[in-house]
Amino acid sequence: MFQQVLTTLKKRWLATGLAVALAVGLAGTAFAALTPDQTQEIAGLHEQILNLQKQIVQKNVEYGQLTAEQAQKITEHMDAQFKARQEAGFTNCHPFQGKQLGPRPDKNWQGEKRPGKHRGLATSPDTSTPDTQE
Repeated sequence: MFQQVLTTLKKRWLATGLAVALAVGLAGTAFAALTPDQTQEIAGLHEQILNLQKQIVQKNVEYGQLTAEQAQKITEHMDAQFKARQEAGFTNCHPFQGKQLGPRPDKNWQGEKRPGKHRGLATSPDTSTPDTQE
């Protein structure tokens, strides 16, 4: 009985070890370095994204949503991010990496707290005052 349990445990450990080794081996091929052509293609796509984002900022200035100073600050930040990504060779860099999609519910683009309710959570109606309607 004990030998049978021991044999089963050995088989499980062996299977687990093989699965881990296979996963590590596949992960190494999944994160292989990019060729120069691939890096150049990725850089071009990132540059297109940057230019489109700048166009959006300029449209917001035209429509009165941002001031020229705000737009300049935003585009300078975007350029700095692009330069940092470019210097890193665009590795492990995809458009939404580490970002929450959509606007932050509690802060504006400058990092200032927004007044009022956040995340669209509705509060229950105020029950502290009695209804005067009959």
